[in-house]
Formats: sequence, structure tokens, C-alpha cells
Amino acid sequence: MKKAFFLLAAIIYNFSGFAQNVTGTVKDENGEPLPGVTVLVLGTSNGTTSDFDGNFTIESSVGDILRFSYLGMKTKEAPATSDKQMNIVLIEDASALDEVVITAFGVEKKQKSLGYSVTQVKAENLNLAG
Repeated sequence: MKKAFFLLAAIIYNFSGFAQNVTGTVKDENGEPLPGVTVLVLGTSNGTTSDFDGNFTIESSVGDILRFSYLGMKTKEAPATSDKQMNIVLIEDASALDEVVITAFGVEKKQKSLGYSVTQVKAENLNLAG
């Protein structure tokens, strides 16, 4: 009976060692933290987002691939490591940003797909209002 108990305990201990909490920080090329970065474990529904300081915590196993995505940045994939602390740098992807029109209904659409007139206001014109 004791052998069976110790065998069962050893098996549970080994399986509990596979999953771990991986923490880290996501920053841009200038070292600024990125809040709201989506962090996903590929092949699972396990995900999280980074906080205001770019910090994240996610449960994964060593070797799991983590995908980091953020609007205007290139998506990056990195393996979860055994040291549990990851420092990720995302690179700007200007091609990912496209012209978006916000309609009166609050629906975002590309200007080409609209069937009605659109007025474009540039940022420099908004600054002149003061």
C-alpha cells in the first residue's frame, strides 16, 4: 500500500512540474512598456494581456510557444523558458496600420468600402482649434 501511495505521489509531482506560471515584460524598440499586448499559448485557449507596465503572467509548459500581438507591431512568437521570466521586444509594423474611418454609428470601416461622402480631418487642423 505504501509503495502504491508513493508511486502515485511521484506521478502527480512529475505532472505538476510541467505547467508553470511564466511572467515577463513586453516593451517596444525604445524600451517603453506596452499595455494591452495579447499573449496566447499556441494550440490552447490560454491567454492573457499585459498590464499598464507591460507585465504579464500566463500558465504554460516549458517549450510552449507564446504569441505576442499588438496593434501596429509585428507579431512575435517565443518559446516559454524554464527561467520563468521573459523580456519581449515588439518591433513597429507601419504596414499593419491602415486608414480607418469612424462613422457616426461607431463602426470602423475602410474609406474605400463606404458608399457615402467622407470628410478627412488632419491632426494639424485639430491642433489649430485652441
